[in-house]
Amino acid sequence: MNKFAVCIALALLNGCGGSGGSGNGNSPVDDGNTNTDETENVAPPNSPNQYANSSVCVNPTLYQVGTKVITAHSSDNFPDHTDIDEVTEQLTYEGYADALKIETEGDDVDNLYVLFDDANKTITTLGQQLGSDIYSYKPNGLALDYDLNVSEERSYPTITVELNGEEQDILDVTHRYSGSETITVPAGTFDTCVMILEIVATTDGEERTGTFTQYVGVGNGLMIREELESKDASGNILWTDVEELVSATINGAPVR
Repeated sequence: MNKFAVCIALALLNGCGGSGGSGNGNSPVDDGNTNTDETENVAPPNSPNQYANSSVCVNPTLYQVGTKVITAHSSDNFPDHTDIDEVTEQLTYEGYADALKIETEGDDVDNLYVLFDDANKTITTLGQQLGSDIYSYKPNGLALDYDLNVSEERSYPTITVELNGEEQDILDVTHRYSGSETITVPAGTFDTCVMILEIVATTDGEERTGTFTQYVGVGNGLMIREELESKDASGNILWTDVEELVSATINGAPVR
């Protein structure tokens, strides 16, 4: 589905692209986020293709039980591929009664567990299952905000990634809305929100930084284009990738 929160830790290690509101009736997500708003009370720009707030790129349909999304992508470094994702159920996961399970069709088990808060425009990745491996994001998941004004940035409490119950990575995350842009990819021309997701991951004392420039479609909420650059602690580029949308349907309706 090219969801907002996918394979965050693996993206820095193995090149798994993509990106995760807060709170529910049981135990709310940590409220320790910090907010740097460089443009408080931003007025909408004059251009009809400019959007003052990134919430226009959140699509609640993607987080409704029964929604099925089929997306095809091209990539600089990986084979072209098609993803078939379906929100199959609401369930209790990691103590959250309103978690959603998103299944990816394929030979191996691939499940993503998220929270969606439409009121606050936040998406939280609680964990995921990739084959026999189970990843958890502690203590309260990886929550990303999409109710951001232009140039507004959020930073989040440190996250511990556990793999099958064992600590794998420590993540420090920032998320920024840099503005809107109209782009053309194989799937067509789209208005997008340009979101900058930066993740500093530390594993066994070794630090690396992944910067994801994500062009998220206005209205449809899909990842239209993603640019990734990964660096080591000295600033050396480890690898880069660009992935673009080739085609997509949401519940059978083409996205154009």
